[in-house]
Amino acid sequence: MVSTIERVNYYEQQYLRSFDFTAEQTYHLEMRRRLNLALHLTGLIDGLELVNGPIEPGLPDQVYVTPGMAIDGYGREIVRFSSFAIDEDVLADNKISTPGDYAVYVNYRRELGTPPEAGYRVCNLKDQYTRWLETGRILLSNDTQLQPTVALTDALPDDPDAAPWPIKLGSVKVALDGTGRLAATDVNAPKPGDRNYVGIRAQRLVAPVASLAAAADKQEKTLPIWSESDFRASKNLIIGTDFQIDKTKVRPAPTDPAFPGDAGNLRVEKNLFLKGELYKSQGDQWLGLSELFQQMIPEIKVVNGVKIDTTAASADPPNNTIPLDSTLLTSSVLTNPSSASVFVALAAFDLQAKTALNKWWTDLKNPTAGAAITVGVSVSALAKKAGTNNVFEGSLSWSIGPKSNPANPADAKIIATSLTVNVIVVFSP
Repeated sequence: MVSTIERVNYYEQQYLRSFDFTAEQTYHLEMRRRLNLALHLTGLIDGLELVNGPIEPGLPDQVYVTPGMAIDGYGREIVRFSSFAIDEDVLADNKISTPGDYAVYVNYRRELGTPPEAGYRVCNLKDQYTRWLETGRILLSNDTQLQPTVALTDALPDDPDAAPWPIKLGSVKVALDGTGRLAATDVNAPKPGDRNYVGIRAQRLVAPVASLAAAADKQEKTLPIWSESDFRASKNLIIGTDFQIDKTKVRPAPTDPAFPGDAGNLRVEKNLFLKGELYKSQGDQWLGLSELFQQMIPEIKVVNGVKIDTTAASADPPNNTIPLDSTLLTSSVLTNPSSASVFVALAAFDLQAKTALNKWWTDLKNPTAGAAITVGVSVSALAKKAGTNNVFEGSLSWSIGPKSNPANPADAKIIATSLTVNVIVVFSP
């Protein structure tokens, strides 16, 4: 745990040694890295992409990493100024000996460089170099690279070997090439979490203020904050002043026990203006507002003049039960109605010819037991057809009689040759 922050205090005729200059550099180095950790989240800044193609015009295709920059979990900047080919030497350095898919990482790296001028080297000292060269080392591995948790008050090590922090760039496919040697042959499609870019640690974002009007008009307007790519909120998105939602006053009652929950909710305090369409999922479809409102209103289907042939019935009184036409019981508006009801009314019936009708009345002057005149239609309850969302099944029953000449069934005739009914079907949302 770091308990103090020190910087060199200079005074006249001060005797300075190398560790004083090291302390001066360490102060600026650590403060800059703490600023990186305080403001940013670890990840990529730009570039460092895996590419399969010619690293330079005219060269054959190969897998390489483009130039770029990143910040690791210790606040260290990783910068590569040139493309880096993943060739057989890189595979050997990373001990890759079998074909397969391998993750690619970049890790902060420092190396001593630039020896002192001739005549200024000290005989009894080693590592006499005048510069630290900082870059990024490309690593290939199938092992998950675990990173520790670092607080802003922790010590920030500079040695990448003692404290590595690899940042994942993606993965590549390693296979045998045409000569029988291992080579990185292709770049795998990135998966979620393969490439994480830096973020910003802040509670507020304040846009700059600029004078956007003419000089004579002294009004100042606030410039908006722009998101150049998709904007995703992992928790709730609240626009305006936050407000609570009483679950007991929401209709229909929410089924989520954690309603409104800690994530996935959008709360807008005042007006919401929408220039485009608003869509909501309904079953396996996405419906716009107009379509959605139709799903909230019962659909009523009316069919007039449905004719029923009565001549084939043999019972007395003649009657039959027939299935209702599926087109009549299919909702054309509601994608998944909860239920449906059907109503039927007798509209008309076609009588026999006049001579047969007179005989029917004559025969009824000598009625047998139970030979009362009956005319009626009814429907069964509707049930949703198996395997469908908007198709129902049901039947219609009719009865009209009795037949004439009950004493001689072979000569019996029904009063009507057909019935005409009107049908109303109501589909409920």
